[in-house]
Amino acid sequence: MKYFKNIKKIILLAYVLVIFLLNNTVYATESIDGKNYEWQIIDNKKYYIDNMSGSIKTGWEYIDGKWYYLDEENGAMKTGWKYVDSKWYYLDEENGAMRTGWEYVDGKWYYLDKENGAMRTGWKYINSKWYYLSKSGAMKTGWEYINSKWYYLSKSGAMKTGWEYINGKWYYLDKQSGQMRVGWLNIDDNYYFLNKNNGHLVYGNFEIDNKQYFTDKLGRAFLKNDVKVNESKTIYAKTLSITNSVEDLPAIKSSSPQKYKIDRFEWLGVIYWNRNKFTYYSERVLPGGGLDIPGRITRNGFVTDKDGYIVLASNILVKKGTIIDTPFGAQGKVYDRCEACSLDWFDVYTR
Repeated sequence: MKYFKNIKKIILLAYVLVIFLLNNTVYATESIDGKNYEWQIIDNKKYYIDNMSGSIKTGWEYIDGKWYYLDEENGAMKTGWKYVDSKWYYLDEENGAMRTGWEYVDGKWYYLDKENGAMRTGWKYINSKWYYLSKSGAMKTGWEYINSKWYYLSKSGAMKTGWEYINGKWYYLDKQSGQMRVGWLNIDDNYYFLNKNNGHLVYGNFEIDNKQYFTDKLGRAFLKNDVKVNESKTIYAKTLSITNSVEDLPAIKSSSPQKYKIDRFEWLGVIYWNRNKFTYYSERVLPGGGLDIPGRITRNGFVTDKDGYIVLASNILVKKGTIIDTPFGAQGKVYDRCEACSLDWFDVYTR
């Protein structure tokens, strides 16, 4: 068998040499081991041949700074996808040079190793971002279920982390692993509940382990504790966290006399007004009515006392009873103290 295989190669070499002598196209010449190799096109196929002996190169060849793959049997330069030694490679369709890095082929993205050109599969960390490449090597996007965990990959293929709004639902993807979180989630001492079946952020009223919870507009969860203020009013104590987180909301800077309604205030998060900083602070944090606020009511969404002053918390150096102007259509009075607040920072009690 080997004898006939060698005869076949000899006949092929003779044929190539004859064609070359009659009519050949020369592209480049390179001296290798004393032989002069050059690209030649024969019968619409490209070969790398010694123009003296007719010897044809086969397999991988590094030529003019690029790698090429030449058929093991006949030396013809290969293009497109090629499976070599259990790895896939992509060879330029025009010039046959081995491609590396990202490559867009037939409507899909592939990643070819920068060092050796081999097609990568699975997770790949590229330019500080994680990508997932399927078993076929094609880059994945959207939701992917990998090793019993859900991940979300952007349109560019990069793995997403943190909060993501997808098809009308909020999800939280772990900051480190990118895995979709379910169940209870604690961020900056604020608690959220993510549906255990699909990861959706839960809004409204819900029950877990025979305990009743409800959420605010941002999905932050509170435990329902009945706290009697008087016979006609019941409020809920916020027992899962202490303050509202406003860092992820846009701050608004303005000066007097602009006024803000409660709905704008809650969604703005922070208002810098008349050289003071105002942040919202739900009445649910009031410790079971422990603050002495005469005739406390909720007016236009703000907690006020009987005289109409909006209830404020401020720095411990600001005396209780201090009255200041606010951007909410009424003056405010300091009833509570906030060790973390600066002198110009006022937490506003809201509904």
